[in-house]
Amino acid sequence: MHLRAAGDPDDRLAADGRKGLHDWVSNQAPTVYRTPAPEQAESISRMLPGLDLPPQVARRICFAAALPYTAPHRTAPLPYARDDR
Repeated sequence: MHLRAAGDPDDRLAADGRKGLHDWVSNQAPTVYRTPAPEQAESISRMLPGLDLPPQVARRICFAAALPYTAPHRTAPLPYARDDR
């Protein structure tokens, strides 16, 4: 439910969904005892990349769901990156 809300075009609903995912990752994900059903895992892996989630939240969701995590592609260098050539 939080995944669907986090991807909603309504900004307030999407923000509530992202907060719900963050809370789930912090409080409930550590006690997940089984992986989702194959159709649920496929749905999660399809929705997750399109959400505006912090990488640590996405990584924990993937871990709890036994899904591979792929870090988002960065188009800009990290703020501390320096080229000393």
